[in-house]
Amino acid sequence: MTQSLDLTVLPIVQSPKRETPSLPGLYVATPQRRPARGRDRDRLILYLSLTGNATFGTEQIQELLSNLEQTYYQTPGSVTTAQKTVAESLNEFLLHRNLRAASSGQQIVGLFTQIVLRFNRIYQAQSGPVHSFIVASGETQYFYDPQLSGRGLGLSRTTIVRFSQADLEPNDAVVIAPQLPTSWTAESIKFAHRQGPESLKQRLLNDIGPNMSAALIQALPGKGQIRMLRPIKRQSQPPFPEPQTPQSAQKPAQERVPPPKTSIAAGAAATMASKPHTDLTRETTKKPATPDAPPYPEVTQQTTRQTTETSFQEDAKTQRTAEKEKIPSVLENSQTFTQAKRFIAAGTLQFLNWVRNITKQVLPDESIFTIPAGTMALIAIVVPVIVVILASMVYFQRGRAAQYEILFLQAVEHAEYAETLIEPNEQRLAWETTLAYINQAEAYQSTSDSKALRATALNYVDNLNVIERLDYNPALTSSLAESARITRMIADDSDLYLLNAEEGIVLRATLSSKGYVLDQTFQCGPGPYEGYVVGAILDIAALRLSGESNATILGIDSNSNLLFCGPGFPPVADSLTQDQLEWGNPKKITINMGDLYVLDPQSNAVWIYRGLDVSKEPQRFFSGQNPSLEYAIDLAVNNNTLYVLHADSHITTCEFSSIAGSPTRCEDPATFIDPREGLENGPLIAGASFNEIVFLPPPDPSIYLSDPFAQAVYHFSVQLAYQRQFRSRSQLSNDPATSFAINRSNLTIFMATGNQVYYANLP
Repeated sequence: MTQSLDLTVLPIVQSPKRETPSLPGLYVATPQRRPARGRDRDRLILYLSLTGNATFGTEQIQELLSNLEQTYYQTPGSVTTAQKTVAESLNEFLLHRNLRAASSGQQIVGLFTQIVLRFNRIYQAQSGPVHSFIVASGETQYFYDPQLSGRGLGLSRTTIVRFSQADLEPNDAVVIAPQLPTSWTAESIKFAHRQGPESLKQRLLNDIGPNMSAALIQALPGKGQIRMLRPIKRQSQPPFPEPQTPQSAQKPAQERVPPPKTSIAAGAAATMASKPHTDLTRETTKKPATPDAPPYPEVTQQTTRQTTETSFQEDAKTQRTAEKEKIPSVLENSQTFTQAKRFIAAGTLQFLNWVRNITKQVLPDESIFTIPAGTMALIAIVVPVIVVILASMVYFQRGRAAQYEILFLQAVEHAEYAETLIEPNEQRLAWETTLAYINQAEAYQSTSDSKALRATALNYVDNLNVIERLDYNPALTSSLAESARITRMIADDSDLYLLNAEEGIVLRATLSSKGYVLDQTFQCGPGPYEGYVVGAILDIAALRLSGESNATILGIDSNSNLLFCGPGFPPVADSLTQDQLEWGNPKKITINMGDLYVLDPQSNAVWIYRGLDVSKEPQRFFSGQNPSLEYAIDLAVNNNTLYVLHADSHITTCEFSSIAGSPTRCEDPATFIDPREGLENGPLIAGASFNEIVFLPPPDPSIYLSDPFAQAVYHFSVQLAYQRQFRSRSQLSNDPATSFAINRSNLTIFMATGNQVYYANLP
């Protein structure tokens, strides 16, 4: 039986001069009343870090996270589906906010991590270059990949999310940080296992910079609850001596005794003895303080509200008193500052007179001192500006070089460490970490050393993951509209068909000596066609029909209208027969062996039109066992085998049966066979997120899946055994891939990212 765990959450915040106990972007939640289907077992942790030059108050952050909690628990389906919906909601909010403030130059970017606990399994979703560690007894896993998780939310209409999963055992820990201290690595953080939250937190705070924020999550045996630990704010002395009041100024100096200096541990103990625990819940019960109470108490329902309110009142009173005591000091400082200005001004005037006298003696002509006052004023303004610009250029140049040097040295250290490892998974993690540091370093500058180290790291990663790098080039001789978004491509002989989802039309490009040229005469899109009104095309499939139609492409709209398109001929429309059927809305189509297959998630069905005869009622693919297709996003067919791709990247495989008494049988989820060293077979491919599936027939029957965020195409056998992976040698664009196609006749692969289309030769 699966063991349930409790999660203990502790915010870690360090700022100059003090450690603050609160972390506004950290939020925990449990299921609401009447959550959506599948959400009642989920415990949710959200961690949002906002960067940029726009302001965002603590109350606004809490309200935003509360709304995201509502979104999660109201979204049915798989965990990853709900997490993707939450990320999309946050991205839309931040993007609209940035667009409204574009004229003022203000921008805000969200670095977002979602953690969901279900029994002993956590589901992690990262948006933006955020870091996380899962510290277990056997190993420490490091999750960081800005290429897969994107630059952050609020910058683009495309929401990028990197999903990962892991099983937790008691005493395992999870550490999340928007920015990673140089002292935190997978190797150095191994000590975290089996330590309590207080000692673990103190260990993590060692050897880090003055500004730091992170979240520590620890798993304990329990019943699936989440408890927030809230550190008590330290009582610390002011960073400067207290200002003298007129009364204190009259006292002898030896009578003014400074406050005693206390250690961090002693300060924490004193705070614990004098200050009550705060409470996040509605119910309160008096509980006497004990001398052995931990310095970071668990936020439970056993805190006295009256005591808490009294503490808040005392803190407010103390703060007001301190502010009043600062007033004399401010006045004195103001007078001192005025005197200092006068002194500096007098000294500056004497220095200028001295320079003037020296210059008169050196220069042969004193006419320079007869320059008009206006010109002298202009020189006085322009020269300092030029000096500031030059100084800034030098500062930024040297500052960027220094940042590059720090990050590059970290990459070198990880590379040297990776070369000492033997276990494949450890090697994979170390080299991927090396690449991550190189990416950060090259954001400041790129050198021959960084390029060489990148090539070395890529070579190791590619060998471990069986990746083949391709050299992509622009495929089209002319640019598509900026608003175009290619969501399906079909490569057939010398033709390339592109589905532009923004307009719901199909484009055709033909191969020439200079590349693929758009065919301006090709027509395939919405409009009236002999009694049918065809809407925006949702999906397309390749077909070869005999007869006068000469159609090469079949399209379908949301109303089940079909459009047969071919070069040099006007489109021909038809409609799918739906009489007496529980028909929903078609989403995807494919053609295999002359039969049309229609994916209809709303009716939880796949319909078959034999011989493409749409005048007859279709046949159901499922006869008995019917897997859930609610979150199906694509399909492929190989003879009698159906492959259905779901939004969480798992696949359902079904074998069609037309024999009475022998129903169609399905495997849901199907098992990926992964022979790569250190990786295991399972329902998902580690680190991959798929959005499109394609079957290519013999002579080498294969299944291809695309990972949009990695801009990668995975090659599998028809039994879903991993073969290899195609990736670009360099990143094609900052946007994820939206579609791909493979042309077997000339061994060419195509990749689309938004309105850009690229091609490469296959090995």
